[in-house]
Amino acid sequence: PDVLVGEDEFVEFELYGEDAKADWGRQVPKGTGLVRLGDYRREFVVVVRLELHCLTRLVWAINDPSAPKSTLKHSGHCLIYIRHRVLCDADLTLEIFDPLELELDSSEGAKEATPPHVCKAWTKMLEELRDDLERWENSDDNLFNQREHWYVLHKNPIRESDDTIDVVAK
Repeated sequence: PDVLVGEDEFVEFELYGEDAKADWGRQVPKGTGLVRLGDYRREFVVVVRLELHCLTRLVWAINDPSAPKSTLKHSGHCLIYIRHRVLCDADLTLEIFDPLELELDSSEGAKEATPPHVCKAWTKMLEELRDDLERWENSDDNLFNQREHWYVLHKNPIRESDDTIDVVAK
């Protein structure tokens, strides 16, 4: 469902430093963001999870360009992916533009000029992803929640990262 969201309902995240990496990492749902549907539990990824992952990876690249997660190829892919999603889901809400207002030290004036936006109920979506992951982790159908199965199938060691499980090539 859609919800009306005002500008003041979004939490500000840091852009630089360790706090930034932690802030942005917390918004990415635990696990892979997959949902499992139907009798055969076919897996689908929710697009917003990919978008959040890409934003988080770009923040990592800004803060630690030499980190393995910050590869130029991955960052470039993420930037292109986010651009595509922004254009695909273009928000056509009109906002008042006043260059003088942008110069204010306080954001109070800017908040008054920003109309509410109609957003998807993304907090509900995050809850559903968490619930689905928990059901899957506790399911008798799930062979992949046990690391030894993943290791045997891929013949690679597994390393936990802060927002996903990465398979590390030998």
